[in-house]
Amino acid sequence: MMDGNEQFDETPSETGIPIPPNRWLGMITRPLDILEFIFRWQPEFGVHRNFIFAGTMFALATRLPDWLAKGSHPIEVMIVLLAAGPFVGLLTGYIFTALAAWFGKMLCTVSDKSQMRTAIAWSGYVFGLAYAVFWVAYLACYILRPDPVERYIIGTSTIGWIPLVLGGSFFLFALWTRWRSMAYTLQSPLPKAIVCWIGAFIFSYVPVGILILAYFGLYTKSLEWIISG
Repeated sequence: MMDGNEQFDETPSETGIPIPPNRWLGMITRPLDILEFIFRWQPEFGVHRNFIFAGTMFALATRLPDWLAKGSHPIEVMIVLLAAGPFVGLLTGYIFTALAAWFGKMLCTVSDKSQMRTAIAWSGYVFGLAYAVFWVAYLACYILRPDPVERYIIGTSTIGWIPLVLGGSFFLFALWTRWRSMAYTLQSPLPKAIVCWIGAFIFSYVPVGILILAYFGLYTKSLEWIISG
C-alpha cells in the first residue's frame, strides 16, 4: 500500500521497528507513505500531539488579529493557547473521527476507527501548518504594513491579502491531504471519501462551532470581570 516507488528502510532499530522516516516533512511530500508506516509500525503515534497542535494553531490564527489591533491580556493569551486551543483540537478531532468512521462503515467496506483517528490527526497536523502559515504571514505583514494607523490589515490594506493567499493556499493543500488520507484509510475511491468528509464535517464542526461561540462568550465576560476586579 505504499504510494510511490520509494521504500522505507526496514532495518530494525533498537526499539524493534524500522528506522522511521521524517513524518513531519513526509506528511507534506508523501502523506500516504507516512500513514502506511504509522499504521504498520506505530499505531496511533502522535494522535493527541497533532490534535493539540492543530487546535492551538487555529486558536492563534483566529485571535492574533484582535490581539494586535486591540491589545491582549496575559490571562487571555494563556487561556486561549494553553486551554481553549488544545481542548478544541482534541474535542473536534475525536468527534470528527467517530463520525468519519461511522459514515465510512456505511459507504465503504473498510472502516477502522483507530486508523481513521490516526489519518485525521496527521492530516490535522497539515491543517495546523496552514494556520501557522497564516498567523506568521499576518504578523509579518502587520509589522510591515504601510499605514501604521491601520489596526486590522485584512479588509483595510492591500498587504492584508498576503496572509489570506498564503494561508488559504496551504489550507486547500491540507484539505486535499485529508481527503486523500481518508480515501487511503477507507481503501475507497476519492469521491466516497469526500462524501464521508462532508457528512462528518456537518455533524461535527457545526455543533462544535456553536459550543465554541458560546464558550468564548462566557469566557469574554469572565475575563472582563477578572480584569476589572
